[in-house]
Formats: sequence, C-alpha cells, structure tokens
Amino acid sequence: MVQLKILSGTRAGTTWAARRFPVRIGRSPSADLQLEEPGVWDHHLQLDFKRGTGFILSAQPGPGGGEWAKR
Repeated sequence: MVQLKILSGTRAGTTWAARRFPVRIGRSPSADLQLEEPGVWDHHLQLDFKRGTGFILSAQPGPGGGEWAKR
C-alpha cells in the first residue's frame, strides 16, 4: 500500500491510500483519485509498480500534448 498526501488545493492535508496498481489520478470520473483543481487534466498521471523495476510515474498532458515517464 502507498499513501499519497495531498499538499495543496481543496483537499490539502488529506491522505489517500493506493491499494492496487496502476493508480490513475485526474479529473476524469474514471480516475481512482479525482482532483478537481485548476491545472489538473482529465487523465493527469498514472502511478504503477513493477516488481524488479519499482515505481513508474507517467503523465498524459492535456489535448495535443506529449507523454513522459519517470522510473
């Protein structure tokens, strides 16, 4: 389990527990953690865990944007 602490916005100071991966974060109703804040995309980011590799954070910027991943 991974706990994410929200540092700013309307939910600042709260924590959210990720119990399964991948975890999708964004405005979309399909997001596991929904954040309705300015600057948050519908499909803002995804956090995954791969045994032997570790955590993988990937983002899908707004319409027409590129994609990046951090291992």
